[in-house]
Amino acid sequence: ESNPIVDGAPSNNVTGWRDPYISYWPAVDRLLGRSDNSGLYALISGGFRDHPTTFLYKIDPNDLTSWEYISPLIDIQSNSRSGRWTGDVGKNWECVNRMTLRDPDSELEREFFIISAEGTENINSTSTTETGSNSSMVTRTPRYQLWMAGTLSTTNQTTVTFAPLASGLFDHGNLYAANSFRHPVTGKLLAYGWIQEEDLPDEIRAEQGWSGVISLPREVYLQVHSNVNGHLGGRDLSQVPVFEPVGRTDEVDSYSTMGIKVECDVLHSLQSRAASHASIAEWRPRAHDLNNGAGGGYRRDLALNDTAHCILQSSVRYPANSTSARVGFTIIHDAKQMLFTQISYNPLKQTITVDRSNTVRANATEIERTINRRPELA
Repeated sequence: ESNPIVDGAPSNNVTGWRDPYISYWPAVDRLLGRSDNSGLYALISGGFRDHPTTFLYKIDPNDLTSWEYISPLIDIQSNSRSGRWTGDVGKNWECVNRMTLRDPDSELEREFFIISAEGTENINSTSTTETGSNSSMVTRTPRYQLWMAGTLSTTNQTTVTFAPLASGLFDHGNLYAANSFRHPVTGKLLAYGWIQEEDLPDEIRAEQGWSGVISLPREVYLQVHSNVNGHLGGRDLSQVPVFEPVGRTDEVDSYSTMGIKVECDVLHSLQSRAASHASIAEWRPRAHDLNNGAGGGYRRDLALNDTAHCILQSSVRYPANSTSARVGFTIIHDAKQMLFTQISYNPLKQTITVDRSNTVRANATEIERTINRRPELA
C-alpha cells in the first residue's frame, strides 16, 4: 500500500540504482547533529555516468516509508585505480556494504565499504579474451570485489561525503556481490560472497543441475600492523594504497588495512573433520633434491591419502637475496600426474598465481574444453 517508498533515482544521469543496505550509523548521526545515535540510513548502489557511487538516504526509524535523500557518498572517476594493488572501480557499483570498524588496542576507527564494481576495464586474468588454444574458453563478466577505508565529512550538515584513505581487493578470484552483517551473539562482522558459475559453460551447468555457490563466511576487521621497519619488495608500505600510515614511533611505523579471514568457528569445524594428518616438522633441500629438480629447483612429494579435501599449511623461509622465480605447490589430481593445479608465489613480483591450465583430461569433450582454466592472479 505504501509502495513505492522512493519513486526513483535522484538523477536521470545514473548508471544504476539498486541493492539497498540499511543500518544505524552513529558516525553520520554525529555529522548531522543527532545526539541519540538512533538515525537509520540506507545506501543504494549505483553511479552517475562519469563515476560510480553509492547514494545516502536518511530513514525515519518511526516510519520506515519515510526516506530523505542526502547526497552521493563518494566522487571517484570511472575505471580509476590506485595501482596494481587495488582493482578498477568500474562504471557502476552494486551491493555496497558499510561498517564502522575500530581497533581495540589503538582505538583507531575507520569507515569501511565493501563494493561490487562492474564495468571494469582493468579486468583480472580470468576475464581476458585470449587467442589461440584458449580462445574457446568461457570468460567471466569483468568486475571486481573491492573494499575502501576512510573518513566521513559534511558540508553545512546537509551533505555527507567519504574520503578514501586505503583501498584494496576484497577477493582476487570468482567472488562477487558480497554482503555483510553483524553477528548478534559474537559481535563479529561477517561477509558472504557469491562464487559465480561463469567458469562453466551452460551445458555443464544444466547437466550438473546447480549453478553457483555461497562462499565460506569471512570475518572482516580493522587490522593494524605496528612496529613495521621493513619493506615489501623494496617498496615502502606508505606507497602501497592497501595500507594507511597511522603512526610512527622510534623510527618504526604503524599501518592499518582491512583484515579478512575465514570465520574461525567455521574453519575449526572444517579442520575437526580431517580424517588424517601429515606433517613435516622441517625440511631442507638435499643434494638429491637439487640435482633432480628442473631448472635448478627442487621438490618434495607428500601423499594426501586419496582425499579430495585438505588444509595445507606451510611456512617458507625465502632468502632476501634470492633470484629464484617462484616457490609453491603442485596439487596432483590423477595417478599418472597429468592433471594438476599449481599454486605459486613469485617474491620478485609479489604475486600469487593459481595455474589451472592442466586440469582437463586429454580426451575431454569439446564442451569440457571450454571450461575456464585461465590463471587466478593476486
